[in-house]
Amino acid sequence: MDLTCGHCHRVHDASGIRVAGGHRPVDEPRVAAWRAFERAWDAHGVVVARCPACGMPMWAPEGDAISWEFDGLGFSIRDGVLEGATRAEASARIERLTGPHWRWREVPSVAVVMGLVLLPLGMLIFSLSFISAFVSQLFDVAR
Repeated sequence: MDLTCGHCHRVHDASGIRVAGGHRPVDEPRVAAWRAFERAWDAHGVVVARCPACGMPMWAPEGDAISWEFDGLGFSIRDGVLEGATRAEASARIERLTGPHWRWREVPSVAVVMGLVLLPLGMLIFSLSFISAFVSQLFDVAR
């Protein structure tokens, strides 16, 4: 039976580690753990262990489910069963953890790139118009 980490993609089989993982969670640990549980459930698996490389849930197609605590969120997973909230409620609570301070990368990065492109372009247009006005006054022979 293969054990797969839903986060760092480490894979264990009967002979040992088949694919080495080790990628640490970038997200807040409760968020990363919840996403790993959701991937396991979507793949019709069961969370059976904690990954020795990254500490996130490892799942398998079958096996004895483990318990997992989501501190401060009002729900937990006991033997593979979500307790204290429905899946939609739990997802909403996790989304509140990922609020705006986790989403800064989505829109502002586009604005920064556009600003870095448009600012020099604007400065170039202004400079060329200023220089052309100056040169036209300098070589104006009609005076």
